Parts: sequence; structure tokens; C-alpha cells
Amino acid sequence: MCLKGFGSPLRGCRSVRPGILFFLCLSIFRAGPARAEWNSTNADCRYRIERTGDAGGKTDTGYFLLWSNDRAASNTCIEVFGANGRQVGCEILWSAEGEALKVRFDASGQESSYEVYTGPGPVHSPVWVPRGGLVIETRKRGEGDPVNAAAIRQLCDTSGPVLGRSLIPDIFLGIHPHGPAKDFVSIIEGLFQVEKPGDYGFATISEDASCILIDGKAIAAWPGWHGCQGGRLGQYQGRITLSAGLHRIAYYNVKQGEGYTVTAAWQPPGQDRFDVMPAGRFVPVSTYTVTGCESAPSRQNVAHFECAITGHFTIGSATLVLASFRALDEGRRYRWEFDDGTREEGARTEHVFLSPGMRTVKLEVQNREGSSTGSQRVLVHPLWTQDKDQPKHLFKAERRRLEREDLRAAPVADLVSVYRIAADEEDLMMARRFAALCLQRKGDFDAITANVFCEMARFVQRPDLQEYGLAADAFELVIESPLFTPAQKAWAHLHFSGLLIQYLGRVEAAQDHLQKVDMTLLPDPEQRLKRIYEADALFAQGHLDLARAAYVEVGTSYAPDNTALALKRQARLETARDYLRRGEYEGAEFMVRCIEWDAPEQRMATETGLIMIGICQGRKELQRALLLARKLLPVAETDTRKSELLQALVEIQFAMKHDAEAAVTYRQLLKDHPYSEAAARARDAWGSRADVDNK
Repeated sequence: MCLKGFGSPLRGCRSVRPGILFFLCLSIFRAGPARAEWNSTNADCRYRIERTGDAGGKTDTGYFLLWSNDRAASNTCIEVFGANGRQVGCEILWSAEGEALKVRFDASGQESSYEVYTGPGPVHSPVWVPRGGLVIETRKRGEGDPVNAAAIRQLCDTSGPVLGRSLIPDIFLGIHPHGPAKDFVSIIEGLFQVEKPGDYGFATISEDASCILIDGKAIAAWPGWHGCQGGRLGQYQGRITLSAGLHRIAYYNVKQGEGYTVTAAWQPPGQDRFDVMPAGRFVPVSTYTVTGCESAPSRQNVAHFECAITGHFTIGSATLVLASFRALDEGRRYRWEFDDGTREEGARTEHVFLSPGMRTVKLEVQNREGSSTGSQRVLVHPLWTQDKDQPKHLFKAERRRLEREDLRAAPVADLVSVYRIAADEEDLMMARRFAALCLQRKGDFDAITANVFCEMARFVQRPDLQEYGLAADAFELVIESPLFTPAQKAWAHLHFSGLLIQYLGRVEAAQDHLQKVDMTLLPDPEQRLKRIYEADALFAQGHLDLARAAYVEVGTSYAPDNTALALKRQARLETARDYLRRGEYEGAEFMVRCIEWDAPEQRMATETGLIMIGICQGRKELQRALLLARKLLPVAETDTRKSELLQALVEIQFAMKHDAEAAVTYRQLLKDHPYSEAAARARDAWGSRADVDNK
């Protein structure tokens, strides 16, 4: 579907291509005797609306959108007057907090402009029954089995809550206009024109259950759960004799799961096949747009504006939303303030909200008489009619603003959204910055937004970030905060212990956390990992016999009589070395981890250990490489690979600027293995440097 313009009905199309022709030129009320007279004594604001949409034929129904400056929709009185001062009937088609009012009114006078008054209280309007406009109402799907037309209608009528109402041009839809296309019902009602009396066929094409009623009589139904392919030729049809004139159609659909397709097709007399009911057969509406406003003479001036959602960018659960704003008051200067702390100027502006939700926007308008201010709460959500969830340009353009803005006071949902998008987009600098901002604002999180700290604790450890301090802070927050479940705390204790052993060298602290892990809250693989970490801690403390026994007690993941294990292990070692030579560190680590998971005792083997040290060196994880090399040295006392291990340790220590320690290790290598290849390579690489440090 497409939006023809701000305030226009939704347009259905076979290929979803949303477009918004945003706001038309602003026309301001001029001062003058006639304009000074108010038709409503209770109103606090008057708007001018002008016809902007082509109704495609004569109609007696008008339609417009109106933002009511944060007044509760249930307490908003709408009154519409023609140019001659005569009040006309109107109805609020849809109202919800943070959204524009959708209003239909009696436009039988065919006037090009009307005045709309708003104030407190219920709608006060002459009795009027709208004829123009095809209305779609959607609701959250309730429980029930749509086995026939009656069951379909009953399920639609009893489902709730209502998600939204809109005008559409025809019954040919492929997207839910009021939210995610999942588990909802839709009811479409309106009048259509019959020019030639006779026998008419009607057919429904839909995903899942649907039925068509003409003048209250069930004509066609396609019950049950199904796709739309089996009904494309009008297989689910019915016939009725219609007279010339207006008739009412009602279309019901029940959608289970994701997706949405509904089509009402007809076969007029003399036509040999079914076609989509053309939009021109439904009674149209004339679209009107707000072109100016003013506060009541007896009221304090208030700044008025309106908003339109124009796009979004979504990855996973994170969404950025682009919205456009237009001031309705005459002024010399316009200042906008958004609840994320950013400010803009101009009668029109665009803003990217970093997360959906109810947001507050303020406007100050300065003119000759002084200044006026106004604020509105805006429900920010994805543009449901947008056909792509990830228009890359939106995030790239917004990134430049995010680099400039001070967002320390932004809503925490914004910080979480940007962190998640940056992490998914591999924007590591942005992810690091917003991870730190989230931790600084940890006291402002709730149980839903706080889940990001579990994601963050693992992400910031990655080799190209190595933000171990941020990871530790995130783990500690999960452990200490009441916002997290016992299972999440057990998970945090476990993985924090791994960080402490492998990256930070705080073995005793790791053992304390391992003792606090509730094994009953962990799945089987993590119960095994806990026991491996307990053995790792003993290994790091130099308790080699205890560590080896602990690894053996964990057990292997294969049957004891598996004779192919040695061949499989050797193949994985060779693959890991090949990955390492090519600099494909992730693949190399995966091979080593597979070996160690199958047989945890291999974590004490220098053969796999040297590969892991090479991986860490290649990824500049020097602290991790240093801890692993030191841990392996006692094991290598009787190992032929000790010289390679000492050489790697010298290289690591020099890279970390630990020159004195490197010199000591270098001398040990030359003393213990003077004729080894490792010693020769060490002399060539660091001989002069080590000799200087030795002196």
C-alpha cells in the first residue's frame, strides 16, 4: 500500500511501494473582522482545512487528520463549520494517544475549505451518517476456529483490542496498515455503486479465513487456515442479484501467524471472469489538509504542529524511525526540542527517533507579538507501509549526527537501540561508545531494556574490541541487579568466571563466581562448561595433577571405544594450523575448541595450546596469549615443544613492552635449548634487543 499524502487514505497496490507527498504550503489565517468571530464558544483552537485530494468523483464525505496538542482523544470536542458559518456533521474515525485524530465529516456542501474547532469535551455535532470511505479496522486476534462464515464473523467481532482504523481505496491489500502483520483480524466495510442491475458474483482471495457479506448477507467464504494460491481464480465465490444504486460490503479476515493478503473480486453481469473490485466503484471521500491554525482570543497562545512517520530502519529488535514535523502557526522563528536532547530549527524539520515508543516533542514559535510553546506526545513506530526494513542510508546518515550529539540524557531505549544496530552492523566504535553510555545509565534501565547487558557482556570481549573492563562491568551488573532472573545470574557467574580466568588472570575471583553458579538453572552444555572452567582454574594455579583429574572427570563427548578419535583430532589440528597460516583465526579457534570440547584434557596439551597462542597473537589478544603461555610452561617441562613456547612468550612480552621479562625468558630459551630452531629464530629477531635489556 501507499500513502498518497499526509492525511490521505491508504492506497492498496499489488507491489507495495509506499510514498508520502508530505505537507502542502502553509496558509495562515489573516487578521480581519470576519476572522475574529468564532463559531464555537467552547473551543480553544481553530484550524483551517482545505481540499487537497481528488475524490475521483462527486462525494458528500470529507476526511482529514488532526493533531490535538496532547489533549486526550476521549476528551476532544471536534466541530466543523462551512464558510457560511453552518455547522456540519462529523465523526472521529480513530483516536489514540500519540496519534493524529482521523475525522470524517459532511462535505456535501462541496466547499473547498472548512473551519475545525477543538476544545474539551465529547464531539458535538449534528446527526450525520457518513457514506463515503471504505474503512478497515484491525484487531488483535482472539481464540477461535473459523470453520465457516458465521464463525469467521464471530471471531472478528469478539477479538480485541482494536489496533487501528483507516480509509482504504479498495479491498486489495498485502500489508497490515496498523502494525506487524501477525495474528490479527481485519474488518473492511463501505458502500459501493452498482450501475447495472443483475446477477453479480463475488469471490474472496485471502491468506487464512475470510468471508464477504453484501447488504448483510453472507455471499462467499473461504474458511480455515490456508494460503491464497488456491483461490486466485475465484474458486471461493457466491452470487447475488443486485439493483442499481448503493450497496454495502463487509469483508472479514482472520490471520494466523505472519503475512497478509486479502482481495475482494467481483463478476458483474456480462463479464466472463472475476476481477478485483475497482476503487472507482466504492463511494469516495475528499481529502482535506490542515493549512493553518490559531488559538482562541481568550486563551494563551499555544504552538501547534503535526507529525508524519516517513520511514524506518530495522535490524532484529532495534528500530530507528524517521519522522517529519510541520509547524502550523505563523512565526519568524521555530525551535524544536526532542526528548533525546536534540534541537532543530525551522517551520519544518525531520528527526530520527532512535527507538519506537511514546515520545515528547516541543515547539516554540516566535513572532511579532512574542512567543508561544506547545508540546505533543507522539507514538513513534515503524512505517508499516514501508516495503524494506533496512534502508541502509537511514542509519548511515544518522550515524553522522550520533557522532556529534551528546546523548548522555537520551532515553535508555534509544541507547539500547543504537547499540544493537551498531553491533549488528559491525560498527565497533559506535557499539563501544553506546555500550559505555548504557553502563553509565544502568540505574535508569527496566527489566526489558536491561537484557541488553547480557548481550553486551559477550560482544565487547571480541578480539577487535577487547573491552574487558566493560564486559566485567556488564557481568557484575547482571549478577547484582534485581532486574535479572536467577537463570540469568547463573549464566553471568559462569561466563564472568571464564573472562576472569582467560583474559584477566583473576583466578581466585573466578573460583568465587563458579561456587555461586546454580547448576540446576543451566542447560547441559553450560553445566559441562562450568566443570571445564573449574579445571581451568586449577590449571592456572599450577595444580597440574588436580587439573588433569578434573578434566578427566568432566569426561569425553565420545564413546570410549571410538578408535577414529585420534584420526579426527589430527585432522582438526592440521586444519587449525592451516587456518592459522592463512590468518583465518576464527576458523582456527573453532577447530581447537572442538578438540578441547570433545576431550577437555587437551586444554593442557602444548600442541593445541601453541595454536591458540598463535591465534591470540594474530588477533592482538596479547594478555590472553600471555596468560595461556605462562599456564602451559609447567606442562612443557618434559615436552619437546617447550622451546617453541618460550619463543612465543618472548615475542608476546616484547609486544607488550615487558622488555625486562622478555630478556629473562630469552636467556632461559638460549640456556635450556641453545641448538633449537626456536633459539635461532629468537637470536635473529631479538638478540641485540635482549642483550641490551640484559645489560
